[in-house]
Amino acid sequence: KANPTNSAKKIEDIKALPEASKVDEESSSEEILNLKWYLCSAYREEELYWKQKSRVLWLQEGDRNTKFFHAVTKQRRGRNRIIKLRNPIGGWVEDDEGVERVETTYFQNLFKTSSPGNPDEALRYITEKVTPEINASLVRPVSDSEVRKAI
Repeated sequence: KANPTNSAKKIEDIKALPEASKVDEESSSEEILNLKWYLCSAYREEELYWKQKSRVLWLQEGDRNTKFFHAVTKQRRGRNRIIKLRNPIGGWVEDDEGVERVETTYFQNLFKTSSPGNPDEALRYITEKVTPEINASLVRPVSDSEVRKAI
């Protein structure tokens, strides 16, 4: 397929420049560096275009039960899988159970506190939004007439 992107045209034009001018001794190193920079920039634009296009294709084809959908899903599953982790003592763990154990231990340690404080101290800085009257209204049983009115 022909590539309709502007970046592909830029790449062709930049590549043709040195051949047309035969980059003689009069070409400054600054001009050559600028050409290289523009070429790299065009390649980045081209890569971004195809990355975005693949996302569009994924959105169009992704929710159908297609060969494309299954191939992309399988590829992502493999790419997102954690193969090995370093345990707390510095060794590598590669088996599934070991990786799961390292993950669980890490997050348990991350989210637990070693010296829990009194929650009342923190709560005193939070302003009360639900008054006791509002709370009583919210938790009271719903009447049949309220249900009929809502429907």
